[in-house]
Amino acid sequence: MVGPELKIISRRLSIGEDARSVLLDSYQRLPYREYYFFILAVMININGGGQVRDVMSRLAKQISDAKIMDRKKFAMTSEARMSVKVLALIPVGFIFIMNFLSPENFDILINTETGQYILYYAVGSVCLGLAIIWNMMNKAV
Repeated sequence: MVGPELKIISRRLSIGEDARSVLLDSYQRLPYREYYFFILAVMININGGGQVRDVMSRLAKQISDAKIMDRKKFAMTSEARMSVKVLALIPVGFIFIMNFLSPENFDILINTETGQYILYYAVGSVCLGLAIIWNMMNKAV
């Protein structure tokens, strides 16, 4: 994916196009955060000079640190994610058990209009609660 893009960049630069526009066009085709950092490092090096090796090694360290933080975030939220899954399965399990333990109440819940409203309310409440928890989890980390 990046190899063909670098060939396009090389070809465009060799015919004399402006490096900034070539690199920004490339970012439009590959809109990844790490690739953007790479492009910025190259543009800074072109404009200001300096050692490409130092810039690239710092960039590689920052990308590596970002990946480590993503893994830590994933590990730290694993308990909360599992809790959300368990909470989502409890109502399904309850309905399944209700079918065997109290078939007459299950019939009322499924076959009457009032029971269906109660069921819709319960499903909607659970979905809303799960959406709120999921949103909180994603914002907190």
